[in-house]
Amino acid sequence: MLSSELPDIRVSDEDRKNISEYLFNELTQCEADRQLLVALWVDIQKLYEKVDIPEKANFPFDNAAHIMIPVTATYVEQLHARIMNTLYAPEDPYMVRPTVDELNSYAKSCKKWITWAVQNELNMEEVDYTLLLELLKLGNMVAKVIYTKETKTRYLYNETLKKYEPSVEIMIDNPEVIPIPINDFLFPISARSLTEAPWRAHRIRLDWNTIKSRVAEGRYNKDAVQKIHSYWSTTGTNVYDTAREEQSLIQPSALYEF
Repeated sequence: MLSSELPDIRVSDEDRKNISEYLFNELTQCEADRQLLVALWVDIQKLYEKVDIPEKANFPFDNAAHIMIPVTATYVEQLHARIMNTLYAPEDPYMVRPTVDELNSYAKSCKKWITWAVQNELNMEEVDYTLLLELLKLGNMVAKVIYTKETKTRYLYNETLKKYEPSVEIMIDNPEVIPIPINDFLFPISARSLTEAPWRAHRIRLDWNTIKSRVAEGRYNKDAVQKIHSYWSTTGTNVYDTAREEQSLIQPSALYEF
């Protein structure tokens, strides 16, 4: 459903306050419950990305010779390459089975169309590259499907009217599969399954330039954003930068920047 098709939902100030308090309490509890998991994900990613070789080895005896091999990255990347090759080496990786005999002659054309759409509109090969790498490293992968529609207005000269007139062109008009970093996929830890979870959330990380542009557009409250900026300024950027650095360790490849 496009945003323009969503119903105009209006809530009272009291309901808005209750919803805000509920979400604040739920998200705060969720973050507290996930601390051990986040620390584990960061440790796994550090193990994947580098090998810290000490100046000297003291096991099994002082000044012992030592060789450290990045086994984790080697095995992950070998398996990742094999899976990607299995999925995308075939010319038409998708199968079409007509439900009635009269449609058999259209099966091959349909396969070609699906392959084209997946490669050119959904860009699934790059998406799967990111998702499968996260799956092999951290044991989970998460994605969501959104619908993107973007238009651009051009001014074309009308020879008959002798003036420029606006012409709206559709630049993007198709679904899009978005990988979600596992650390940014939030839900109550107490839920036995995602289908039973009372809520699920995708935390979207924004840089300051994006935040300021949204304030200028009137999408964000200027006073609230200023309070956040003041807090970071007085607290110091070290805490923020450290958190960003650790969180970035468990982000998928930078195909999408939130």
